[in-house]
Amino acid sequence: MAARPSVLLVEDDPRIASFVVRALGASGFAVDWVATATEGLERLAAGPVAVGVLDLNLPDMDGLELLRRIREDAAPVRDLPVIIVTARTDPADRETAQALGVRAYLRKPFPLGELLGAVRAAAEGSAAEGSADGGFDCAADGPAATG
Repeated sequence: MAARPSVLLVEDDPRIASFVVRALGASGFAVDWVATATEGLERLAAGPVAVGVLDLNLPDMDGLELLRRIREDAAPVRDLPVIIVTARTDPADRETAQALGVRAYLRKPFPLGELLGAVRAAAEGSAAEGSADGGFDCAADGPAATG
């Protein structure tokens, strides 16, 4: 049996984390959840991860700074496909994340299908495609994560 692709979820809101962990687990992913950027960096140092899902509003470090540190690390960490999930609406955050090579930028609340599609695409090594606003339609119908 093939190993399940691993996802590192860095999200400080336990409600959102629980929702995402259950959804990704049911879709065949092995998920490690941590609540801080520091824990995320420690987990990345411990071994390979297929995909990172990062919140930007973390208690110990800005998520964009975490993303910068990932990109400054040695391979394979620096090449980690990253998906951002955030409540932030500032276009500058999105532009910074894109410049740092994120695969997708989802604004909370996001439809579950958008997250699952982005994680699957990133795990398969292909870029997730978004809508004309450069992201995902967070107003779409269906289950959504909030926070």
